[in-house]
Amino acid sequence: MIREMARGLKGRISLAAGKTSVKQVAALIEQCDLLVCNDSGLMHTAVAVGTPVAAIYGPTDFRRTAPLGDRHTVIRRELPCSPCFKLEGDDQVQACPHHDCLMTITTDEVLHAITRTRPEGSASRSTSLV
Repeated sequence: MIREMARGLKGRISLAAGKTSVKQVAALIEQCDLLVCNDSGLMHTAVAVGTPVAAIYGPTDFRRTAPLGDRHTVIRRELPCSPCFKLEGDDQVQACPHHDCLMTITTDEVLHAITRTRPEGSASRSTSLV
């Protein structure tokens, strides 16, 4: 899946998925102008090394795990059932009949968040897919 996605990107692409240690991935993320990711350890790694984040949230509670600081953007859908994941396990998430919290986030919303989050004057050096 990552190789297929990389074929659609321009510029110098580094495929690092499954090939890096925690320290190596932190070093890669530190070199990025911006990290687009889900609510994950990579998101928190980016915050720790000072890289702005556009984080896509689904069922998890953004109030508990959102990246801290003004340089970061959370992309999420406010629904009557969200957030449904309350740290008790995956049962509630897997029982969801629609997954609208993720399925209704559009690429335009993500691109808008990237534009809003990306540091002024930053030139894209390379893209790493981790």
